Amino acid sequence: MKNLRKNLNNDIRSGTSLLEIVGENIDHHAELFAEKFKVKKTKIKKEIIKIVIQGLNENLERLCKIKN
Repeated sequence: MKNLRKNLNNDIRSGTSLLEIVGENIDHHAELFAEKFKVKKTKIKKEIIKIVIQGLNENLERLCKIKN
């Protein structure tokens, strides 16, 4: 799933917001990634949500460190 994280990060850098990825477009992204990595779409949806939440947590930790 390392490639999924890399591709998802590339999508975010190209202007796709996290809310778009976990909102209306999660099915579209999951379908693309599932086809690319030849796995079930439901597994990819769970991985996308996990990666996004992990990314948000990392950003929050960084902000907390900066604030202190």
